[in-house]
Amino acid sequence: MNSNSRDNLWNWAFHEDNLFSNRLQIFLTFHGFLIAALSFAFKNEASSTLLFIISILGFIIGILGFFDQLRANSIYSVLLKELEKD
Repeated sequence: MNSNSRDNLWNWAFHEDNLFSNRLQIFLTFHGFLIAALSFAFKNEASSTLLFIISILGFIIGILGFFDQLRANSIYSVLLKELEKD
C-alpha cells in the first residue's frame, strides 16, 4: 500500500471516529434528558401513558445507539484489516 492510500485510510478512520464521537455525545445527552423527564414524571405522578411513551422513546433511542455502535465496529474492523495488509 502506498503512502497516499495509507493517508486516505487514516483520514477516513479519523472522520469515522469523529462521527461516532458526535453521535455518542448526542445519544448520551438525549438519554440524560429522558432520565430527567422520567424522574420528573414519577415525582409529579404523571399518567401511565406519559411514562410509557417516555420509556418507549428511551428504548428506541437505545436500539438506534446499539446499531450505530455495530456500524462503527464493522467500519473499524475493515479499516484495521486494510491498514494491517502491509
